[in-house]
Amino acid sequence: MPIYRDCTLHELMVLFVLCLMVCVALGMLLLGLVAGQVLLGACIGVPVSFLGIPVAAKRLQQAKVGKPLGYYTQRLALWLEAKQLYSTPFLIRQGIWSINDDKRN
Repeated sequence: MPIYRDCTLHELMVLFVLCLMVCVALGMLLLGLVAGQVLLGACIGVPVSFLGIPVAAKRLQQAKVGKPLGYYTQRLALWLEAKQLYSTPFLIRQGIWSINDDKRN
């Protein structure tokens, strides 16, 4: 069920965590290099991450046109599974599926 800009609650939570990590890291890096105030960069990065959520949600909304609910959350989980960072409950198989019985020939 869409909550905000056609994003589900789970997608919004993932967006928030990603925006928070990026903004805090960038704030710490920039203010750490420029002014030597790493902690101040982290403190500024938190409110800035809230400003990044509408921008990220709009971009995700444009990317989700024609796709089912939770599509990109599932794609992210499968990508993390491929990088061995997360374990998913999905069946993942690469290869050829065949229903032919080769023994009858």
